[in-house]
Amino acid sequence: MFSAPNEPAQAVRVLLQITQRHKTLDQALPPEARPRLREIVYGVLRHYYSLNQEIDRFLTQALRAKDHDLKLLLKVGLYQLRHMRVANYAAVDQTVAAAKILGKPWAKGLINGVLRSLERAPEPVISLDHPEWMATKLMIQYPDTATDLMAANNQRAPMTLRVNRKQVAVDTYKARLNEAGIEFSTGYLREMLILAQPCPVTELPGFSQGQVAVQDGGAQLAVSLSLAATARSRSTGGDHPRTPGDRLRILDACAAPGGKLFHLIECEPDAEVVGLELSGPRLETLRSMARQLNHHSVSLLQGDATDLQWWDRRSFDHLLLDAPCSGSGTLRRHPDIKVLKTPADLHNHQHLQLSLMENLWQCLRPGGSLLYCTCSIFTEENDHVVQRFVTTHHDARSQPIQLPTGSPRRYGWQLLPIDPITDGFYYAVLEKAR
Repeated sequence: MFSAPNEPAQAVRVLLQITQRHKTLDQALPPEARPRLREIVYGVLRHYYSLNQEIDRFLTQALRAKDHDLKLLLKVGLYQLRHMRVANYAAVDQTVAAAKILGKPWAKGLINGVLRSLERAPEPVISLDHPEWMATKLMIQYPDTATDLMAANNQRAPMTLRVNRKQVAVDTYKARLNEAGIEFSTGYLREMLILAQPCPVTELPGFSQGQVAVQDGGAQLAVSLSLAATARSRSTGGDHPRTPGDRLRILDACAAPGGKLFHLIECEPDAEVVGLELSGPRLETLRSMARQLNHHSVSLLQGDATDLQWWDRRSFDHLLLDAPCSGSGTLRRHPDIKVLKTPADLHNHQHLQLSLMENLWQCLRPGGSLLYCTCSIFTEENDHVVQRFVTTHHDARSQPIQLPTGSPRRYGWQLLPIDPITDGFYYAVLEKAR
């Protein structure tokens, strides 16, 4: 007779890959994972530190390093007790049974005893659930909103859609959602729709035909900044005056996963748009998405944005640099970042971000613009990078930004997940002097 898989044991195996082998959630969790397994893994990572604090209160002695899997198993059990709609006896029984599946039947009594004690114990004061270094940094950089910011990071992210206006009118697509019984609200852009409840993309009308894509609301706001910058570029020819037939030339220098690239094409259909991506597999994914969205005009290249071997020496009017970063603005979607990232990562990213800007600046024509963005909420990866760049490049001028949400910084604009529609994003626009 078929027996259901033991999901606490499966969750521990996934969590071990993240906490010991330093894989990301996307790498460790199989795409076909059942919803309950996904809920457990994501939930344990969201509440990793508060679960740890609770469990330590009821362990008579610390577990050995080689029993890290048992500590994770206790977190899996406690997460079910505290945060899931599952009967307590079932959560405890399945978690205890997982000890044998993980090859440690001797620990069944330990797991049962600790979880039974936790079941009877009152819930503790809500924790900020961030590593100490991250919480400290946020308290310093966001003294007025740090607590709310960390609470927002522990929430589930919304599912936000971007209607492909090249394929279908926004009002027409709204009608299709209504017909399908899918509730939604509107966002900051006409094509931005926020679902009341997430759903599989296969249930979205027209998804397979490219009529709609999934993209965070904060990421979608990049297009308004690029459009404003290219509008300035149209009106100023720089050292190369424009004729009416000239096409704007735009580069997305770190193109994958492609949301900003394809959104830009949908809003700037007459431009010559080039997407650059270092990873071969990610480039193939971009090509597949371009076919699905019917964006056949985009030019997709494989190359390293820290060198110029891919460049044909034709200058660009606008550069979009969505730079690699800590991803700290996306903790709602990627709670594994809490246990994977360290303060040293911020400095390593900063070095790469500056290298990318230094290199790509050579590809920009005088009078052109660069949109620098990250999905980080840390100043080290944002304003500090732009400040270092503009102080060493006298032809780089920071341009003012105004977005419908978020707040200004000295050189750019910061979005925060305190706004439930957006992840944390940073944007800065630099113009190259003529």
